[in-house]
Amino acid sequence: MTSPLAYLSGRFLPADQLSLSAADAGFVWGATITDLCRTFHRRMFRLSEHLTRFRAGCSASHVPLLVDDPELTAIAERIVDHNAALIDPDEELILVMFATRARSAACWARRRTARRLWDCIPSSSRFSTTTGCSRRERS
Repeated sequence: MTSPLAYLSGRFLPADQLSLSAADAGFVWGATITDLCRTFHRRMFRLSEHLTRFRAGCSASHVPLLVDDPELTAIAERIVDHNAALIDPDEELILVMFATRARSAACWARRRTARRLWDCIPSSSRFSTTTGCSRRERS
């Protein structure tokens, strides 16, 4: 795969295929948890501390994480390793961890599942306020 890798609800996929419904409970009810972890020398910096914060935020917001920290670490490492090969050697990455309550508000009221979206972008990226998507800008 020559495009950036991401992870969504139990599966890896190309980052350009990530999508969440506008009816996702995270958007409808404001039930989202986000954490960012950057890399130094292509290794995640203090990932265990980020996972502890991420898990605490999910717990406090009643967004269950159904996988343990070793599995979350393996997911993060796979994404970072793959995406690091796609950027310039002097660039670093930012791992974006994002969890919502469920796929829709109706589903949120019935089920206790969480949607996990993990993406990894170059740290030199800028956020596009017009599209809501990250994009890489070079000078």
